[in-house]
Amino acid sequence: MARIGKPLGVAYVRIRGDSKKLKGDLDSAKSQVVAAGKRMAMGIGVAGLAVAGVGLAVKNLAKEWVALANEQEAVEKRLTTVVKATGEAAGLSAKQMIEMAGAMQKVTTVGDETIIAGQAVLATFKKIQGEGFERATMAALDMSEVMQTDLQSSIVMIGKALNDPIANLSAM
Repeated sequence: MARIGKPLGVAYVRIRGDSKKLKGDLDSAKSQVVAAGKRMAMGIGVAGLAVAGVGLAVKNLAKEWVALANEQEAVEKRLTTVVKATGEAAGLSAKQMIEMAGAMQKVTTVGDETIIAGQAVLATFKKIQGEGFERATMAALDMSEVMQTDLQSSIVMIGKALNDPIANLSAM
């Protein structure tokens, strides 16, 4: 609020009243403030428990993320080792296979770490190469879904059949 002009002075006001009533009103206000403070403290206690619960959930989620990252790293290392050991017999680098697994994850219900683990097994079948490797991986994913089996079993079955069709086709 803007002031207009100069102040003229200071006014003093004397208030008279019933001091008993004033004391009663102040006591009442004090008890209301104390009660409100207690309610706030209880609310803060509940909020504190909620925050602690959220903190625990975040901690558990972080642990899970770390475990998943470790699993991802382990399967990628395993795939890289197999690809090197087979001299890239599949005609694909580990990086290409990992990218393929990521693309397959988007169109299936299987995580890329599971697909990469399957690719590491499939890469041991040296006669499955290039586009055939990609098709065999996708066929194993489809077969696992339809037959309600694990990907590893489907990979081994398809890998054997495609690696030596004459000898192993009857195994399917």
